Order: sequence, then structure tokens, then C-alpha cells
Amino acid sequence: MRYSRSIQPVLVVLLLVLILAAFILDWTRPRTQPVEALPPPPRSTDMAVIGATTAALLTALQGAQNGAQVYLFPQGAELGEDAAFLLAEGLAAAGTPPQRELAAASPPEEAAEPFSPADLGRLLREWGGNLHDPALLSAFIQFVPRLYPLLESTGISFTYIPDPDRSYLHLPPAGADPAAYQQHLKLKVMQAGVIISNDRVKELLFSPQGEIKGLLLLNSWGREEVLRLRSVVLADGGYSGNLLRWHPYLPYNNLVPYRTGQEGWGLSLAAELGMDVLQTGFYRRRVLLFDPSGEKSCLLLSGPWEQSYLFNNRGQLLAWYAADTQEIFNFIHASPPGAVYLLAAPESIPAVCAPFFRSFADREALAEFCGGALPPFPPPFAATEPHAVAPVRVGVDYTPDGLAITPRGEVKRNGMAVPGLYAAGEICGGLHGAVVLPGMPLSETLFLAAVAGEAAAHHAWK
Repeated sequence: MRYSRSIQPVLVVLLLVLILAAFILDWTRPRTQPVEALPPPPRSTDMAVIGATTAALLTALQGAQNGAQVYLFPQGAELGEDAAFLLAEGLAAAGTPPQRELAAASPPEEAAEPFSPADLGRLLREWGGNLHDPALLSAFIQFVPRLYPLLESTGISFTYIPDPDRSYLHLPPAGADPAAYQQHLKLKVMQAGVIISNDRVKELLFSPQGEIKGLLLLNSWGREEVLRLRSVVLADGGYSGNLLRWHPYLPYNNLVPYRTGQEGWGLSLAAELGMDVLQTGFYRRRVLLFDPSGEKSCLLLSGPWEQSYLFNNRGQLLAWYAADTQEIFNFIHASPPGAVYLLAAPESIPAVCAPFFRSFADREALAEFCGGALPPFPPPFAATEPHAVAPVRVGVDYTPDGLAITPRGEVKRNGMAVPGLYAAGEICGGLHGAVVLPGMPLSETLFLAAVAGEAAAHHAWK
């Protein structure tokens, strides 16, 4: 019993010593933060394309096909959002199979020759008033033989020449679906291994020597990350959704941007970074049928229709079918905001435009809808007949020109190419002069996407 009582205090002391030692070890061991609290390591890739336009998709595809690992940043916009616009405009090309077939079908005495790249070059100079960048225009003319096969490789063939007198212009066959082409192009991009990221690009990062070295991104959790890379292509389109910055003098009555997805982020950023900007004074206006809710609009590519009239709630009237383009624009801009309309016979309205028209059985109902005085309508719009009316606006649908680039798509600063920075599509300047030749929006998209995508990929892995 004496032995048992004497050992108990020793055991208690030993237990206390062990507890104290465990506490000291735990207190002195190095502390580490939870893994999720640490900033993620910078990612890296070869090349990034910024934008959601058709030019952005084609550039990313070209970069991947030339061996680069490519990230595509749509910046929240819909991929291929301008595909329908580009396809409807047609393709300006030369030396194509349809042109050769057209020449072969000519009478022997006329001995027609296929439309050549040199012919297209002359046409561009005439339309543009020789305001082009000579080096860029020369590079485009040399590229022209690749346009038609390049377009076919993306999943669509422009086999229709609508007017033999304008044999440079090709249109897709009847029934071609822009939405199907858009989906096909997106699928090709994903199959090529392009990584489509929902992160937003905030800044371009440069080395002390002025070369592109990365992107500062904002992820979906609101945290900033860095993506290291060697080349970046700006391809987010023109600035038609941000007209006020570039055209503060425009008559804004009844003027709306037709392609609101193109905010001109890339062009604005490049201008702030001191990149060379040129020819931003160009814009193209079109007549739009406008949904009164403001959610939809319809571009009037064909017209004017016979016996069609523009009018406003001041009682003013303009015969649309007999007026020239400038008269039409002036009338719409001079009308009260939201109070200019197109009057047309129901049988003359194309199906695509029909949803924008409302029918009024008499002048009283129409006057109430318009909120003002009506002009006297000429025949056949008698007071007892239905009046098909649609609100009208002027829409800016195309704003090319902007960044000065080399024939390889390299962006210039102070006349010199910025290493690793490229541009493709409507954000680029120098390929258009005073007027854009019909079909050139798609042609320049194919050309600039091909040269910028290839050059950016080569720069990234060289």
C-alpha cells in the first residue's frame, strides 16, 4: 500500500509534463494558411484573342491550327454575334469558281475574263478615294485568291453572283442559315482546342521593353488573376455601340446603334495606351424598322419599295421610293424623337419586315398611335383603307477603321509594331477609304483573321 501511494504523484507529474510538451510543440510549429486563401499561381498560354466577333473566332481558329495554345475571351458578348450581318453583306473576292463559270458562259465575241485580284484592287481604290494604307491594301490584294477557299473551309460556300455587272460580289445560296454557320464555326473553334474563358480582360500587361507579357483578368468570383502569354489579338469589333465617344457631333435624333454588342472596348483601351488610331471618322448609316419596345430592329437591306412614304407627327411627308439616301437620313434626323414612321402597302412588305408593322383601319387610330398631326397621304392610301405603319430609325451598322496595323496584323505605336500585340476585324484601320465596297466586311474579316492569327501564333512559339 505504501508503494502504491508513493507512485501516484509521480504519474500525475509525468502526465502534466506530457500535456505541457504537447502544447509547446503545437504552439511553436509553423503556421500555414488554408490553401483556398492563397492567391492562385499565374496561368500561362501562348496566345489570347479578345472578342466574340466572327473575326475573333476565325483568328482563334487560325492560331490553334498554327500550333498555338489559344484562350478566347468573349468579354460577355455572344460568340459570332455579327455572323448574320457579314453573310448578308456578301463576299468581295476574285478568281473564284463562280466568276470563272460566269466568264465561260459569256458569248464568244465578248471574250470575258474572270474578275481578277488586280480588278478588285482598282475597284477598292476607286471606291475608297485612294485613302487606304498602301502596304495593307497591297497585302490584301495578294491575299484575295485565298478568300473563297478559306470561306469554304469554315463551312459555307458563296456560289451566287447577284449581278453580272458586279461580278466581284458573291452571296450565299438561297436558304443559307447564318445561325447554322455561327454554330458550325463555334464547334470548329472548340474542336481545335481553343479554351473559351468567361473571365473578363481588364488590362494588357507589358514588359519593361514594351512587349506583351500577359493579361490581367477578373474572374467570376471578382478576383484578379494574371495570365502570362506571348501574343494578344484584339478582335472585339468596331465601336458602333459607343458612338458618342468617337462621333460627338452626330445628329442623335432617331439615331441608334444597330450592333450594340460592339462597345469598342479594345479600340478605347488601345487608344488610351497610345496606339496609333486612324480613320475613326467613318461610319455607315442604314434605315432600320424599329420595334416600339426598343428590343428589336430590322435592317432594310432592300428597298425602297414602291409607293412607300416616310412621315412624322408634325404632318411632314417624304416619298421614300423617290428620295435619295441623304434626303432620307436628313428627314429622319429632323423628325421629333421616336416619331418618324414608314407607310407601305401590306403586299409590298417583305416577310422579314412584317412583324414590325401595325395595321390601322383609319386615320384617327393612326394619329392616336403617332401622337400628333398626320400629313395627307396620297393614293393608294385612302382614308378607308388599312395603313401598315412601322417606326423608323437611323442605325449605325458598321464602324470600320481604328487601329493602325502592319500587313501582318501587328498594332502600331508611333509608327512601329508593338511586339506581341495584333488586331483583326473591324477594329483595324487602313483597309477602307471614303466608302466601303459591298462585300468587304466579310472579306476583311477573313483576311485579317488569317494574317493576325498566323502571325500571333508564330510569335508566341518562336
